Amino acid sequence: MRGTGFRVLFDQQKKLTYIAVVEGKVVVRTAKMESTATAGQLGVTAGYEGAAPRGLAQDAAARINRRKNRLDQYAKPPSLLQRVEYGLNGFLDPFLQILGITPGTWSYNTASFARRAACMEALRELNDAIHGE
Repeated sequence: MRGTGFRVLFDQQKKLTYIAVVEGKVVVRTAKMESTATAGQLGVTAGYEGAAPRGLAQDAAARINRRKNRLDQYAKPPSLLQRVEYGLNGFLDPFLQILGITPGTWSYNTASFARRAACMEALRELNDAIHGE
């Protein structure tokens, strides 16, 4: 992943705001306080009041890291084999469509759809894990 990964949640019943940081760092700032939360930390504020961010439980941090690491595979540039596949698919697609053979299924967009779907599922799981913690 690139940049900073974090989640902000607001508990309406308790009137608390939670800031969970997965990667990078986030500055938690209110009118009365300012602190920095880094990866694996959780900051909590209530109105203008807040406390220094604290670390997540070891098992919670491990679960979130496993899910984050799953997403890292999608940030890598395509391999040589993938670039060749995309090039061939892009070249052959118009001819196969003319012949009526699986129109559109050989294109780059279709070939990468499964990869995008897997990435979105991994993001959903990471979101659920952060929300659960």
